[in-house]
Amino acid sequence: MLRSLKMFGFDSEELSVVYSGYVKPILEYASVVWHSSISVKQSKELESIQKRACRTILGGDYNHDALVSCKLDPLSDRRVMHCRRFAEDLPKNERTPSLIPPTRLERHGRATPTFFPNSVLIPIP
Repeated sequence: MLRSLKMFGFDSEELSVVYSGYVKPILEYASVVWHSSISVKQSKELESIQKRACRTILGGDYNHDALVSCKLDPLSDRRVMHCRRFAEDLPKNERTPSLIPPTRLERHGRATPTFFPNSVLIPIP
């Protein structure tokens, strides 16, 4: 798609917008769900797709700082950011409070110390 648009005369900024609007959402779709289970090889394959898009966008101006030139972040960094944002927003959502277990303070009405000298910890079911 990017090559075809480049042949029609789109400049690098327009191609970058098209990539960010059409291709990148496909690469990141539901990444919160699958991010923790992909292999390093699969992550590199996703990054190579973005690298190939940068090469198409920049053409002869492509160099090792292509992501910066295209104003793009590495996909792996964006996946981590999406997971972090999801984890931070989950307790705030009124439809998902049952997905998060209560804290010890909420369960027992008191916080328990994290260090017990000379004692054995027994997990609470």
